[in-house]
Amino acid sequence: MHELELRGLGSAGYSWEPHVEGPEGVVEIRRAPSGPVDRPPPGGPPPASGSLPEVFEIVAVGPGRARVRFALSRSWEPDEPPLEQETLDVVVTA
Repeated sequence: MHELELRGLGSAGYSWEPHVEGPEGVVEIRRAPSGPVDRPPPGGPPPASGSLPEVFEIVAVGPGRARVRFALSRSWEPDEPPLEQETLDVVVTA
């Protein structure tokens, strides 16, 4: 298993969506908890972002090759291109 953390923009309505290209049975993508929230000390400046990172687990299922694309977009804007994209080429050996 490999864990991937991508910057979050949930406070602006964006979410990362994974898409697996290639044969089935090579990898599974699971959304994982982001972990604890960092809280700044009282009386200090506000945090730089109100969004938590998004974490995904990439789990090897069987041998083969797959490409995983992550697209950062808003669900209510399906015709807009993603704000950002990340691509991983995955090779699973026996």
